Amino acid sequence: MNEKDKVAVFDFDGTLIRGDSFIEFAVYVHGWSRFIISLLKCSHRLILYKLKIYSNNKTKEYVFGKLFKGIPLNSFNNYARQFFIDNAGRILRAEAVACLKEHKSCGNKVIIVSASPSNWIIPFADALGVDKVLSTEVEIDDKGCLTGRFSNRNCYGKEKVSRIKTILPEREAYYMYAYGDSRGDKEMLEFADEGYYRIFNNIC
Repeated sequence: MNEKDKVAVFDFDGTLIRGDSFIEFAVYVHGWSRFIISLLKCSHRLILYKLKIYSNNKTKEYVFGKLFKGIPLNSFNNYARQFFIDNAGRILRAEAVACLKEHKSCGNKVIIVSASPSNWIIPFADALGVDKVLSTEVEIDDKGCLTGRFSNRNCYGKEKVSRIKTILPEREAYYMYAYGDSRGDKEMLEFADEGYYRIFNNIC
């Protein structure tokens, strides 16, 4: 029997990078003052989220809209590229990058699966030689500006597994490694043949 194709899936926030890229990117674009003011304006939604009245998806979308609604997509993507240039060396996790590169050297397909928008992940993914990014996507209006909403479901929890299945529908056809660091990665780690929570293994 032929050996199965091997796939390595990595969460982004807290796994490939240190911290939360949503916060890092928002502060990079707006500065701390405006970021904190925007959070205060969202405080009622954040409280309802903590009380489990509002979903993770709706809460994240609401905060995202307060920060980025109306920004032209070109400008948003330019911020994303510059964010990578200015911050990659500081926030990339060395042990995660080493693990990812090892998978690449073994010929394994590498995928990032993240709840963050792909716009600021893609520059990192391109630099690391990642094969595919599965993520939350921003919605664009007919003028080419961000509506402040997402065009698909927040790629969190069970949604991460659903996204993986869209590009790898035959589960028995591949062997999967998964790396994550939070509750949002639980289902993805359980779906993998080898799931690693806040650790990185040597696979070659």
